[in-house]
Amino acid sequence: MTQAAVELGLTQSGVSQHIRALEDVLGLSLFDRIKKKLVPTPEARQLFERISVNLNDIEKTLWRVKGESQQLTGLVSIGMPVEFGMNIVQPLISQFLKEHPGVQVRMHLDLAPQMSQWLLKGDLDMAFVDNLSIDKRLNATWVYDEVLDLCGSVEYMSNHYPILNTKKYFEGLDYVEYQESETILRQWFSYHLRLKHPHLNIRAFVADTKAVARFISAGLGLGIIPRHVHQKLSSQGHHFIKVEGSGKQLLNPIRLAYLEDRSFTPAADALIEFLLKELQAVSKLRREQLQSEPYHSPSVIPTDFI
Repeated sequence: MTQAAVELGLTQSGVSQHIRALEDVLGLSLFDRIKKKLVPTPEARQLFERISVNLNDIEKTLWRVKGESQQLTGLVSIGMPVEFGMNIVQPLISQFLKEHPGVQVRMHLDLAPQMSQWLLKGDLDMAFVDNLSIDKRLNATWVYDEVLDLCGSVEYMSNHYPILNTKKYFEGLDYVEYQESETILRQWFSYHLRLKHPHLNIRAFVADTKAVARFISAGLGLGIIPRHVHQKLSSQGHHFIKVEGSGKQLLNPIRLAYLEDRSFTPAADALIEFLLKELQAVSKLRREQLQSEPYHSPSVIPTDFI
């Protein structure tokens, strides 16, 4: 009610009165009052989904008829994985907000699978997800390719030299993973070495890229780090050895996803269009660079390791 009042330029009590009047006209409850919180009823969600589409269309049409550029306003909720969001998306959102001072953005940072659940519940307008977490009920458009590197600390890898692309060698190492399903590590082994069911000794599970990197740096084993995170840490003096595997790049396509039938405010529409344009342009350039230039780990490798 408070957020609606701010956006509409009304008092909170005024908004509450309008809701009660609408409930009286309809003869049904639009919100359940649970522990001082308002939870939309199924009827309220249905009403919102149907009516908001037409209201947004009317608003856009009025702006076009008046021949004026639209002053975007409103709150947009967007979800994204932590490191991808902070390193790649957040600078773009800052640029968008500077161009549209009437827009507010609420960022939710978590793992990609969690984003899909929030989208389906209607808690987010849009979210960045990867191939492994796209629900069939979501529309998803490719925007970016993360390169996934299997890395170990210089100390750990020097104790397990030479690197052998064999099942026995890798099953003798330790690992750090994001989830207990070991999905990311198994994806790397399947792609690079065609190993379908390796027995991996996981020392720690942690759903955060920086935490995985810290465990790797502490010498607990190998783990998967996105290339942009690997390069950033290396530039800060945190050196890792990248396991080459097949020598090819393991790409994790990132997509911007949203519910197919969900209606969007003009602000959400504009942000989706902006992010698609900017991220696709950057990623196409990076994809061309990856295809033309093999990546070499910037890490410093000690002489006895070589």
